[in-house]
Amino acid sequence: MKAIVRKLLQEFLLTKSKILICILAAGLASWGISSVTFTYLMTERDFKSNFDSSNPADFSLRIENVNEGTMRILQDFLQVGTFEKREMSYLEFQNKDGIWMPIVLYGIENPEAQKLDIIRFKDPSLFNSHGVFIEKNAMNFLGEAKEISLRRETDLDLPTIPIMATVHDPLQAPAQMERLAYGYAAMDLVESISGQNAQRFIFRLNAEQKDVDGLKKEAEKLVKKLEEKGGIVSGLTIKEPGKHIHQPIIDGASFLQKSFGLVLLIIGLTLFSLFLLILLLPQIPQIGILKALGASSRQVFFSFNLVILMIIGLGILIGLLLGILTAKGFNGFFAMVQNFDPVTGAFPLKYYLAVAFISCLVPLLIGLNPVIKISHVTVREAIQSTFQTKSVKLINLLRNLNISSSVKYGVGNLLRSGLKTYLLLLMLILGITLFFTGANLSNSFYTDFNTFFSGTPYQITIRLEDSQTLEPEFLNQSKEIKSFSPISINTVSIQYQGKTLSSKIRKYSPGYSIKEEMFLIGTGPKNCSACIYLHPEMVQDDFQNLSLGDSLVVAEKNGESRSYAFGGILREAMPSNGGLVSVFESKPLSSFNTLAIELQDGFTIEQGIKHLEQEMKKNRVNYAKISDIETNLTTLINHFEPTYLIVQGMGILTMALSLIGILVIINLTVRERISELAILKAMGGNSGMIGRLFSIEFMLTSLLALVISFLLSLWLSSVLADVYGMMIRGQKLQSELNLSLIIPSAVFLMALQWFIVQAYTKSKLEKSANSLLTSLD
Repeated sequence: MKAIVRKLLQEFLLTKSKILICILAAGLASWGISSVTFTYLMTERDFKSNFDSSNPADFSLRIENVNEGTMRILQDFLQVGTFEKREMSYLEFQNKDGIWMPIVLYGIENPEAQKLDIIRFKDPSLFNSHGVFIEKNAMNFLGEAKEISLRRETDLDLPTIPIMATVHDPLQAPAQMERLAYGYAAMDLVESISGQNAQRFIFRLNAEQKDVDGLKKEAEKLVKKLEEKGGIVSGLTIKEPGKHIHQPIIDGASFLQKSFGLVLLIIGLTLFSLFLLILLLPQIPQIGILKALGASSRQVFFSFNLVILMIIGLGILIGLLLGILTAKGFNGFFAMVQNFDPVTGAFPLKYYLAVAFISCLVPLLIGLNPVIKISHVTVREAIQSTFQTKSVKLINLLRNLNISSSVKYGVGNLLRSGLKTYLLLLMLILGITLFFTGANLSNSFYTDFNTFFSGTPYQITIRLEDSQTLEPEFLNQSKEIKSFSPISINTVSIQYQGKTLSSKIRKYSPGYSIKEEMFLIGTGPKNCSACIYLHPEMVQDDFQNLSLGDSLVVAEKNGESRSYAFGGILREAMPSNGGLVSVFESKPLSSFNTLAIELQDGFTIEQGIKHLEQEMKKNRVNYAKISDIETNLTTLINHFEPTYLIVQGMGILTMALSLIGILVIINLTVRERISELAILKAMGGNSGMIGRLFSIEFMLTSLLALVISFLLSLWLSSVLADVYGMMIRGQKLQSELNLSLIIPSAVFLMALQWFIVQAYTKSKLEKSANSLLTSLD
C-alpha cells in the first residue's frame, strides 16, 4: 500500500497546476462551511457581550404627576423585577455643516448605578450636570466639535452645551443609518430642557416573556394599577423581547450569509469533482497495471482516499483561514448594523477541530463514489474505460437535425461529456442566477421607493409640538410654498370581530393629494369617503381575514367611536411599529398636528427647510420635527442596499469560479479527445478552427445556463422581494426586472467566455498532429 501511495503522489505531483486547483477547490468547500460556522459563533458572542449585557428593558411608561404613592405602586408591583427612571427628549442639534438634525437626549441619574438599558461610559467620573455625552457613532455629524447647540422649539434656542466624551449604547440603531444622533446627560439637565411634566420609567419583569403580547398584558396590569390610584399614564412603549431594533435587517443579512456559505460549498464541491476527474482519468490504466501485479481493490481504495485526504487537508488550511476572515467581515457588517463593538479573541480549540472535521468529511464523501468505482474496476475495464457518457438516443436525434456540422459537433460533445457538462451547467446557473437576482432586487427596491416618494407631491413634513385648530396663514402667503395639507396623527383603538388593536391613525384633509399607485389594494378615497386604509403589516399579522367593505370601529381617546369600511391597503415606507391606519376625511379637520408641504418648482428641499424654520420661528409656531423625502430615501437605501449588493457579489464570485471550471473542462476535454483533435489537424484543421468548435460547444452551454438562470432569477427575485419586504418594511415588494443591467451583463459574459475559450484552446492546440498524439498533457 505504501508503494501505491508513493506512486500516486509522484503521479499527482507531475500535474502541479491541477493538484493546486484541486487543493483550492477543497479549500472553497471548507471556506463555505467555516464562514457560516464562525459567523454564527462571532455574532452570538457579540450579541451576548453587547445586547444581553446591557440588560435591555422590557417596556417603558411615561407617567404624569409622579409622587410617593406612584413610586410605592411601582416598587410593590410583584411582576416588576427592577425599574429605573430614564428620561428621554426629542430635540434638534446643529451638525458640523450648520444643518439642524434630530437628536434623542436621554437623562440618567447615575451612570455607575445603571440597572437597565446600560450605556457604556469610558470615564463615568466626567459625568456632571452641565455636559452631554454623545453616542460615538454620532460624532461624525459633529466632527471635532467640543460643544453642541440644541433646540427644542423654533422660539426656544437652548444654550450651547459642552461635549464631555463619547459613550457606546449597543441598544440603539447606528446613528449614520438612521440619520439621528443620541445624547446622554444628567437627569436634571434633560428635565430642564424637555419641559415635560410626565416622567419616563423603564421596566424589566421578573418572569421572562417571549413575545410582545405577554409583555403588553403585564404592562397593562401595571397601568391599570396606577390609574386606579389616580395616576395618569401618557405613554407605553413595548420592546420586542430579545431582539435588536435592527433585527429584521440582521435576519435578512444572516440568510444571505448562509446562502453565501452554501454557494461556496457547492462551487468547491463541484470544482473538486471536476478536478478529481482530471486526476483520476490518467490513473485508470495504471490501476489495471497495479492489479495485474497483485494489488487488491482494498489497497487501491485506501491508497486513493489517503492521497485525497492529504489534498483535502491542505485545502482545509486555506479554507479555514478564508472562512475566519470572511466571518470577521460579515460579523463586522452585523456589528455595524446593530451598533455593536465586535469581540476579539480566539475560540476554544474544539470549535476549530469540529469545523476542520466537517470540512474534511464532506468533500471526502463526494470523492468516495468515483474512487470506489475505479478501485473495483477489472484490469480489462481499466485499460478500456473512459469517463465519457454517451446519450445514444439524443445523439441519433441530433444526426437527423438540419443544422450545421459545427453545431452538431458541439452539441454532440456536450452529450458525450455527461457529468462534466452537468457540473459546469450547475456552476454557471448558480452564478448567473444570483447576479441576475441581485440586479432585479436593486431595481425592485428603487422602483418601490420611487413609487412611494412620488405618490404625493409633498417633499417636507412638519410635526407640530401641539395640536392646532387654524391653518397657518403665512404658508399661503409664502412664495416658496406651492401647497400644504394638514394631517392629524393620534393613537386610537381598532375593533374588528371582537378583536381590539392599539394603533396610530392618520387623518388627511380633504385637499390632500395622493396618487392611485399608493394603494396596493383598493381604489383610493375618491370612491370611498368613509373608508379606512391599513398598513400592509397589519393585514398580514392582525387582520388576515379582512375583506374590502368590512366594518372596523375606531375608538378615540376621548371616548368617541366611528365605524369605517375597509377601503384597502396603503403603500408605506417602513414597518407599522404597532399599527398604522389612514383615513381621508371629506370635511376639514377640527385639529391637526402635522403639515405636509409641497414646494414651488425651482426650490430645493434644503432651501425649503431653512425657509420654513425661519417662518415658523417668526410666526411663533412650535414644531417637534421636520423631515423630508431625500433624507427618508437615504435612510431606506441604507437599510436595503446591503441586501442586493451581497447577492450580486455572490453571483460575480460564482461566475468567476465558473470560468475557471470552463478552463478545467477544456483541459480535460483536450486530454480525452487528443487523438480526435490530432486527426482534425492532420486533415487540414488549424488551431483557430478547432478553437471555434470548442467555443460553439461552450457557448451553447452558456446560452442554456443563461435561459435557465433568467427563469430561476424571476422566481428567486420574487421570493426575496417578498421576504425582505416583510422583514424590513412589513410589506411585500413587487419584483421588477432590471433588463438594463441583465442584457449587457449577459452579452459581456458570452463575449468574455468566447475570448477565454479561443485563447486557451489555441495555446493548447498549437502543436502538430504528431505532437498531439504523443503528448501526455
